[in-house]
Amino acid sequence: MFYPTSSYTHYLILSCLLAGFTCLLSIGSVEAAEYVGRESCKVCHQQQDKNWSGSPHDLAMQDATEKTVLGDFNNARFKNFDLETTFYRKADKFMVRTDGPDGKLHDYEIRYTFGVFPLQQYLIPFPDGRLQVLDIAWDRFARFETGLCLEALEIWRKVLGEEHPWYATNLNNLAVLYQHMGEFAESARLHRQALTVRRKVLGDQHPDTAQSLSNLADLHCLMGDLAGAEPLYRQALTIRRSGGRCQASASSSGLSPPVAVSSGGRAV
Repeated sequence: MFYPTSSYTHYLILSCLLAGFTCLLSIGSVEAAEYVGRESCKVCHQQQDKNWSGSPHDLAMQDATEKTVLGDFNNARFKNFDLETTFYRKADKFMVRTDGPDGKLHDYEIRYTFGVFPLQQYLIPFPDGRLQVLDIAWDRFARFETGLCLEALEIWRKVLGEEHPWYATNLNNLAVLYQHMGEFAESARLHRQALTVRRKVLGDQHPDTAQSLSNLADLHCLMGDLAGAEPLYRQALTIRRSGGRCQASASSSGLSPPVAVSSGGRAV
């Protein structure tokens, strides 16, 4: 439906049309926008630049240098099933040997870091011009947690002794943490130690014993040892099917029991 318009409305419409036509004529004379850099903005925005400096956003993506790379590139190895990835140095370059698009091992240079905390990832330039994010990240938070877990474990040991369910729970949690960090040998040692304590203190049919068996089986699967995982899973399944005799663990320490986690990171 059409509505009548006043002469003033006509004037406004004509003014807008003329303004738009003027803009179209001037577009050709406008220079292409260019990135002027942070230093140019800093002149008028000193406080904003100060707040930005050193922030997670400021450090989100940086050139890979001695100062910015936080991961272990001293021939560190990470194994996931049958693939072993190696992080190493080549002169002043940070390198990684891992599988490429063809499924074979290749050597790649790390060009940029991505993130600082809790994870740091690494970007690799490919011939087609794109940057590929490596699917293995350096977990700084896990390293921080390891120190806390070791400290907590020592406290439990001094207060309760090594043959106590809560001490076994901390052994289990530390084993899970090492597993997520890719340190499978240390994780296996701690899982077995936790299993030994639980069997001795709680018995072979306790749910916590079943959890230790299951966690150790998960680790064997992660290492590609399916044959080693199967009997552990079967033992855990047998305990759980039987109902698992659960007994409370009393303590006169006045401390609250630690929360156990499974190898999948869940509280159990």
